[in-house]
Amino acid sequence: FIKFAQVNYSKKNIKFIANEEYADAFQMNKGVTFILYQNDVSTTFDIPSRPGQPYATNITDHSLTLNWSKPIYGSQSIQQYKIYSKNISNHKWNLLLTTANATLSVDISNLIKGKYQFKVQGTTLVGDTTKSDASNIIG
Repeated sequence: FIKFAQVNYSKKNIKFIANEEYADAFQMNKGVTFILYQNDVSTTFDIPSRPGQPYATNITDHSLTLNWSKPIYGSQSIQQYKIYSKNISNHKWNLLLTTANATLSVDISNLIKGKYQFKVQGTTLVGDTTKSDASNIIG
């Protein structure tokens, strides 16, 4: 919850409220409930964990297929993925593309020959997941 809130804190249409309660009053076990209100109606929403570390297949000098696994938790909330890349000679991560849906792979073409790394971030109705671990160096 904390990481999801940190990633999405600047979104004006979202409020994160934490209310710690005892989920089991008899054994005094603490629990957390997440409630998403959409048009003043509560809906079920599981905060997704981050996607799996991306890896490349079908690698050529100028293209590759990037693959990753869905988040372990809350994957049903993912609507699309953002793909970030960086050339090893540059230390800045850049948004490369956003998928049209919740696919778990994407073909990337028109790459300049070099060494790259990639990260993946899920997007939900509420906000973005934490970014995945960086891929191994590719190229």
